[in-house]
Parts: sequence; C-alpha cells; structure tokens
Amino acid sequence: MICIVPRRDLLLALTQARRVSNLVRLEAQGSSLMVQARSSDLCLTTQVTATVETPGSVVADCKDLHGICRAWPMHAFVRLETTEERIRVTAGEASPASAELCAGDVDRLAPVLDADSWGLVGHCAEGCLSEILRVAAVACRDATRAAICFVLLEARQETLESETTLRATTTDGTRLAYAQTLVSENTVQGSWLISPLAASLLDVLGAHAVSLSVAREKGQEEGREGPIPSTLLRATTSTATLTMRVSAGTDFPDSSQVVPPESTPKRASIDREALRAAASACAIFSAGTVNKTTVMEAFEGGLRLRTNREGEGEHMEDPVAADLHDWPESLRLGVNAKMLAELLTITRGDRVTLCFADTLSPIRWALDDAGGVALIMPVRLGDSE
Repeated sequence: MICIVPRRDLLLALTQARRVSNLVRLEAQGSSLMVQARSSDLCLTTQVTATVETPGSVVADCKDLHGICRAWPMHAFVRLETTEERIRVTAGEASPASAELCAGDVDRLAPVLDADSWGLVGHCAEGCLSEILRVAAVACRDATRAAICFVLLEARQETLESETTLRATTTDGTRLAYAQTLVSENTVQGSWLISPLAASLLDVLGAHAVSLSVAREKGQEEGREGPIPSTLLRATTSTATLTMRVSAGTDFPDSSQVVPPESTPKRASIDREALRAAASACAIFSAGTVNKTTVMEAFEGGLRLRTNREGEGEHMEDPVAADLHDWPESLRLGVNAKMLAELLTITRGDRVTLCFADTLSPIRWALDDAGGVALIMPVRLGDSE
C-alpha cells in the first residue's frame, strides 16, 4: 500500500479512532484512505481523501501512528508505504522526516459490527444531533458517576399527523436533562441506551448532517436473549460511520413522571449569564466545606443567592433581575451552586426559566436552546438557613 494523505485529516481521524481501540485498520482504495477502529461494542470508520498510488491495507498501532503525525505539524502531507511487516511514514520533500513502525496483526482486530437490513430512524440536520447531546450532558458532569451516565435516545411520533422527534436524555441520579430535535424520513421508532463513550463519539459526528439507522446484529436470531445486546445503532455522515451495540431503553426511568409541567405556578425567568456568575461565585465560596447549600430567595424584585462558609460567615451576591410569579419573599429555595453553575455554563440561551411545585420538589429549568429541559433536586434547608 502506498498513499499520500493530508496530515491534519489523518490526525483527526486517528484522534477519534484511538478512543475506540489501540489498533487501527488502514485501507487505501480509489481516492480515499479508510481509517477503521473496532472494539466489541463500537466500530468507527472514517474516510480521508488521499492520493492512492498502490491500493492495499494494513493494521497499525493507533497510538504510535497518531504520535508520529502529531510530531510533524510543519508538514501538510504524509506518505504511507507498507511492506509485509513494516509501515514507513514520511513527510516533506526538501528535508523529509521519516519514521517506521511494525504492522499489526489482523487477527487481533475485533469483528466488524454488521447487519443484513437497516431501518431508518431518521435524518438529523447539520449540528442538531450534537446540540441535543450537548444539552443532555448537563446531567452527567460528575466524573465519579460517568460510568453510569448512559444516554437514552428516543425516536417517537406523538400523533399520526405530528413530526418525529429524536430526544436525548441523561441522568446521574441527582440531575436529569433532555433535549430534542426533529428528524425526517423516519421509518423506525423506539428507544435505545448508548454508552458514554459512544455518546461522546456521536457528539463529534453530530456536528454534521447525520443519518441514524437501527438493525438486529447479523447472525443473531429474532427474540434471542443474552448478556450481549443484539441491537445495532448506526450513525452515518458524508465521511464517517459509527456503529454501536445498544441496549433497549425500556429500563430507563420515565422522566415524564418527575418533571414538573410548564404550567407549574411558582416560576422565574432570569438572565442566564448574570445567574451563572452569581452561582459560580457562591460555588467557589462554599468549595471545601461540608455544607455546600446555596439559598435562592426573592429580594428587591429579583433573585438573590447567598451561601455560608464555616468560620468565615455569609456570602451574598447582588440580586439578579428576574420576572417572578407566585414567589413570595418568605420562600427560600436550597440549591447546589456548583451544579447550577455547570448547567448555566453548558447552555447558550440568553434566559432560563425555572419552575417548581414546592421547596422539596424537583426544580425544572427550561433552556432556550434545543428545547432543552434540566431537572435539579433542591436541597432541604434547615431552620437557621
């Protein structure tokens, strides 16, 4: 195999591929180089434009090849030339840089995830899938809970006349968030749980126009039960394809049972950036203390945040202008300032709207972007707070 590829494009493909597997399969054919990484649950294939002199394929160590390409930022193109056991990488003409690495063993690659027939979940417009995954990620920011923060993808049509929506939902047990977008040409509806890594890779692909398809894995009989999910979800863009094993989303908590409706009387509409700055300041002040509760209360026609730090007294932020409805001055709402700051940092809208039934019920945050909704549990306040 001999081919010349843009160094930057190859580096970007390898950056995502190494998240899937330590080995990568390279195949030069036609006018492109296929970069494919496979694991037991994921298969990521990226097409990179290339000048192919001799078609062929080879298996390489993804980390080593990535390191070589990263070490030559001054070169625009790299040349890949393979023999039976070696891969030679060169760049530049006047004073060329070169490196060699051993070819990998094809038998060490995981099997390809494939299916005989795919059903179309729908087409997402450019950036829409990435947007709903970004908003949903509000509820899985805790690094200690990252392993359990699976993403629920739901394709559903409320009525026969309505359009099909794709909703992404996450929860870490303390927070819950979801956002949705419209999809076109839907033929299959359902719900699927995808892993945090798959969701992260899907987020990268989602910056482009994406087609989602679902199928039963090749070689698995209908109705088969077992520890390994037999359903595949595939996301396809113009240059990449991500195939992932997924679980049925029927075991995911039903968010409609806990999210307060939009008609909940107690509500406030607030400037997002002003509230984010106040919450961040309170989070910093209460960092390192056992009690991280911040009190949100009505004050001078707006909302004020205040928190205590043991041994250093009380910290109060200036009131944030807000449109309050059914919020008496005696009402105090306990929140975790760090979680609130994270929520307001990830979202992009100018304003946010919160509503709740009472001080112990979940707080619903309506976000301007992607029709997003976040849910944060309040903190019970003591008599002295």
